[in-house]
Amino acid sequence: KTFQREGLASDAVRLEAALKDEAAASGPVRAAKQARDAGEALLANDKADAALKPLTGAVAADPGDPRNWLAYARAASTAAANEENKDYAAKNRLGRRALAAAFRAYQRAAAGQPEGEALAQLARLYADRSEYRDAMETYRASLAASDDSGVREDYEALRAEHGFRIL
Repeated sequence: KTFQREGLASDAVRLEAALKDEAAASGPVRAAKQARDAGEALLANDKADAALKPLTGAVAADPGDPRNWLAYARAASTAAANEENKDYAAKNRLGRRALAAAFRAYQRAAAGQPEGEALAQLARLYADRSEYRDAMETYRASLAASDDSGVREDYEALRAEHGFRIL
């Protein structure tokens, strides 16, 4: 993989171990696809906090599938952004987990479009955290892996708003 982040790689390894432990502690794990489908259905119904449990099971059941990691990253990011939750330490932890999960999805993704999708998700997470330099670097890596017009528009908008310019 050409896009490297040592800190995120370490966080991703720790997150994988933690999710396996959490899934084992909560009882028998369902098949990965069933768990991911259940989690994505909850996420689609604006129940991100509830989606984390089945998505944890999906990652634990099949950590090699980048779709499980991307779904977990989306749920963790959405749960962290929930305005009703006033536990800022938990929100910060979920935000870090979302970054690590998106990076793990990239590590596990096949070259081309799957890699680009994972990197685009990671870039959006960086942008949500106002880490614009990292977001732009990640968007560029995503576009190098797979030139997607939607990702290019997001990158150009971010670059226009937060990129360095001399006027």
